[in-house]
Amino acid sequence: MKNIKITIALLFGITFFSACSSDNAAVENTTTEEVSKEKAPVHATMIADLGISGMSCEVNCVSSIKKALLKMEGVASFEMEFDAEKDVNHAFVKFDNKVVSPDELIATIESVNDGIYKVESNTEENLPAEGKINSTGDNSSSTDGPGLSVFNLVHLLLEIF
Repeated sequence: MKNIKITIALLFGITFFSACSSDNAAVENTTTEEVSKEKAPVHATMIADLGISGMSCEVNCVSSIKKALLKMEGVASFEMEFDAEKDVNHAFVKFDNKVVSPDELIATIESVNDGIYKVESNTEENLPAEGKINSTGDNSSSTDGPGLSVFNLVHLLLEIF
């Protein structure tokens, strides 16, 4: 009986640690936001909403994509909304479009883990000078709280569904 418990524990451990790939970095939340600190500060001018398929877990899939994107020059931050029940999950990447293009972001994601991820959709939006999106769509600042922009609307819809 003791050998059966040990065998089951070992099988569970092997399954858990090899869920997606060989990268064992853990992601703590279903929504993670990381800002790159290894390179010079980036002045984000755009945000991309990238719909990514091929992800089966948060532990390795999300962290592999995060690591690859944050290594890129011109990428300021990364946020992923992962739901294992969805076929397509969304990454929100703030970047400087004078340094890196949306096509380069897509190529990087699709090269991670031997190309198992595919970017199914891509929407970009300009960020105002201070890096915040407001409801008026211009560069004026708002103190009334978060505005309703395309990015916020997509973010809200993803939370609901």
